[in-house]
Parts: sequence; C-alpha cells; structure tokens
Amino acid sequence: LSGEEFDYSVKRYPWTPLSDEELEYCINDVLGLVEAIHALMARDGDTLQTIPLTSTGYVRRNAKRAMKDGTVHHNFVYSILPDIETYKALKDAFRGGNTHSNRYYAGDIVENVHSADRSSSYPAVMCNCEFPMSQFIPIMKNDLNAEYISRCIKIRHKALLLRIGIENLRLRDPFWGCPYLSKDKCRNIHKAVDTEDNGRILEAEYLETTITDIDLKIIMEEYKGEIIFLQGWYASYKKLPQALINEVIKYYKDKTELKGVAGQEIFYDKAKALLNSLYGMMAQDPVKHNLIFKQVGDWEEDSSLTDEEILGKSNQRAFLAYQWGVWVCCWGRYHLQQGIDACGDGFIYCDTDSCKYVGEVDWDKLNVERKKKSEQNKTFATDPNGKKHYMGLFEYEGEYKQFLTMGAKKYAYVDQEDKLHITIAGVNKKIGAIELKRAGGLSAMKEGFIFKYA
Repeated sequence: LSGEEFDYSVKRYPWTPLSDEELEYCINDVLGLVEAIHALMARDGDTLQTIPLTSTGYVRRNAKRAMKDGTVHHNFVYSILPDIETYKALKDAFRGGNTHSNRYYAGDIVENVHSADRSSSYPAVMCNCEFPMSQFIPIMKNDLNAEYISRCIKIRHKALLLRIGIENLRLRDPFWGCPYLSKDKCRNIHKAVDTEDNGRILEAEYLETTITDIDLKIIMEEYKGEIIFLQGWYASYKKLPQALINEVIKYYKDKTELKGVAGQEIFYDKAKALLNSLYGMMAQDPVKHNLIFKQVGDWEEDSSLTDEEILGKSNQRAFLAYQWGVWVCCWGRYHLQQGIDACGDGFIYCDTDSCKYVGEVDWDKLNVERKKKSEQNKTFATDPNGKKHYMGLFEYEGEYKQFLTMGAKKYAYVDQEDKLHITIAGVNKKIGAIELKRAGGLSAMKEGFIFKYA
C-alpha cells in the first residue's frame, strides 16, 4: 500500500481514530517486517533469541566466525590486547578521518573545482597495510630519543605509540592550507595560533600530543620544532590475520558487483555500509561505563567497576584488537595526505577519503604503487560491466562549476547540470539544497544563514 496516501504529515496519537484504509496500511507495515524477519531467520537458521539486532550484527558474527575458523586463536588476540596504561595512550592517539578546508579558500565561491575519491580507503588499508601484531612493550626512558625512535621505525620496523611534546612548533610552509595537528587532540598548549583555521594548530610555543609512528612522519614533514619524546611503546608490524582480510575482500566484491546496476542502488549502499562496518568493530571503545536511568531527565554513570576492570572483562571476549582500529584511521589519513600533497596549493577541501582541488593532478602517478599493492594482495573486484576496481586508488569523480566550503563538514557545489548539492552536518541534503537554492543559491550560504526546514 502507498505511504503517500497515508499522509505522514498528519499528527496521530495513540488515541487518534484511524480510517479503515489507514488501519490497513499500518497493519501491512508491520506484516511486511514480520515476513522479512521470518525470511532472514529461515536463511540463517536463527531464532528471535539469536538473530542480530542490527545489520552490522551480521558482519560482526561473520567476522567472529572467520577469525575462529581461520588460523587465529583467541589466545593470540588476547595476548596482544592492551593493558590499561597502553589503552589510555591508544585512546588519546585515536583520531578519525582528516576533514578540513583550506583557510585561503573558505567562504569563497570557487569555479572549476575537481573532486577525487580514494576507493574503499579503510578496507584498503586493512588488506594492504601492516598493523601492530604483538603486545606493546614500553620504551625505556634512556631510549626516548630521536636516534632510537628513528632506528625503531627504519631498521627494526616497529609500530610506535608515542606521547610527545613539541617546542617552538611552526609550519614549514606558513601558507600551507591543511595543517595536520588538531587542537582537540593536543594538550598543555602554550601560546598557540589556531583560531583562524578551524581548530588546526598553525604554531605554538609548546604542546603535547599522543601519536603513532605514521602521525610522526606527517608531522615532521609539515612542521618544524624540537620534539621531546615523553613516553612510548613499540610492537611488531605484520599483516592482519588472513581470515579477516578474506572477509573484507568478500564484502568488497559483494559491493562491487552491485556498482552501477540500475535498481540496485539501495542494496549497493547497504553493501557499502556493511563493508565499512568491518572497520567500526575494531574502533569500538572497549571501556564503556553503563548509564543508569532513574527517571526522565535523571541518570548517572555506573561507577561500580573501574576502567581497568571493564577493560579486563572486554578483553576476555574480544576477537579483534583495539589498536587495529587506531591504525586503520592512521593509515587512512596517511594515504589521504598523499592526495592532499599532490593537490598542493590547489587543495581546497578534504574529508576522510576525498579531495576537492583546483588545477591539474596526475592521479595515475600516485596510483601506481597502490595498484601494485592491490594486485599483489588480490584486493580488487570486477563490476557487472567487466571493469576492474582496485581498493585504495584515487578515482577522479568529475568537475564542479562552482564550489563553496565554510569548514569541516560544511560545503555546497553546483554540478555541470547546474544542480545545487549540499553536505552540511545535521542538514538534510535533499531538502537543504532546495532551501538554499530558494534563498539565492551558493551566495546565500554564509555565516548567519539558518536552515529552517532541512
């Protein structure tokens, strides 16, 4: 039955009388879901007690089964899980995708802007990169110096987790449009300049932060200053368990087989979400206190267990290591950084796996090494048109007639067909684009504009 005829704009309460047609629509709505649940249970041999509560629950179950059926024993995963001190450092080092706009372009309408996306960025690094695959060992105080850290990275091939301080921090290029250090991930900041660049640190007299060896590489390329190593841990770099990599490849192939198929758009989006949720399982915080709700508006955090006790319980049932999630984001930022650097002064905006820029960029040159890695690890799939898609390659998405960004998660553009699009956190894309167009288009998008309907 048609939802349009039901008219969702009408307010209905539990006591609102329904017409026969409205009642029939409501009943069909529930019956359809019941049939779907029965079909899912029959397919997987589930009951109402065992059926996953969310779609990502299926991915979690499959990944758990793959790890169990593969060569990875629970005792191995348990042996590399962090203790409370290492966990706290890992949590401090955890940072999501790099999302930023170039301060020299922000607020301006820019013409002829190009866009490139890195294909399946997080799945690509899960399959093609190396991760901490041993227990983190504390670095002795006497070894907390640049020479030892450099030897760990270049000669001993170690994954490093580091608490550092930086004195007299400055950008190597004061006009660089995408500074890496975020104020939110730094502490003990003295005399920092960040107010004009959406929370990014341009310079500081002193600051402290927690990073990985991959972050360190980016920081040293972008900034100058004296680095002081305050505390550190090292672990051995190796590939993720092959059983888990195979699961990622399977979901990638499922997604690629639906790419561009007419009428399969919803299933393609779902397959894409399931693929990305493999990363989400790794990034789950293992230390979560329960919230106890007493009555409406009144709740408290359960403090009956310490962080260490919660971590111990979580480690007992864990089948993935928290540090893997930290490194997935890290590798993702590193590979995106290569794209940002390729854009140079033409860089306008980035978000996790995509770059917007002006000018010309030779993405083929950047993709050579990534493609070689993808072929080596068999991380590619063929779409229904026979085209091969490789994980981790930058794919050119096209050119916009006009583009405007006002900061992270805030941009709008006009495509080649003169259609307006928006991506603004908390605003409905479709309704928001209509609302902005009615207000005057891109020129109306400025500080103070309020989206009322979107």
